[in-house]
Amino acid sequence: FLWKCLHDIYCVGFFWEHMPNLEDLGQCPTCKVPESLEYIMLECDAPGQHQIWQLTERFWRLRYPSWPKLNWGLLLGCGLARFTSSKGKIIIPAMDRFFMIIVSTSMYLIWNLCNTRVLEISTPASKIEIHNRWVSLMNSTLRQDQLLTN
Repeated sequence: FLWKCLHDIYCVGFFWEHMPNLEDLGQCPTCKVPESLEYIMLECDAPGQHQIWQLTERFWRLRYPSWPKLNWGLLLGCGLARFTSSKGKIIIPAMDRFFMIIVSTSMYLIWNLCNTRVLEISTPASKIEIHNRWVSLMNSTLRQDQLLTN
């Protein structure tokens, strides 16, 4: 997913501009502004995005005290993030790995919710449904990571 984001593989925004009868797909149906992956992940007011980042931050804070301010560069580079001890000298690999997993998984869910809402023209998911999907996806991703590293 991250590789495709970095290489602009996903069809968002201006991609739809020159396609007859599909031009509307280039705009956010909720906010009525041109879409981009950055916009979908960080700015859109459609149900899901804010809630998912709140869930992700709360999950992170169960183990670590400080949550970084999210921006597009940090999201795309989540696999390169390096966290150090409070004295700033020791890199903590478990923290780096946990951050990469929860951020990339959350990004993937936000993208899926957006696709479902726009392409399938369905009603937006409820807060409970979003919460349950996030918990389920996070559990399966972390379980898979655990199985593959042990």
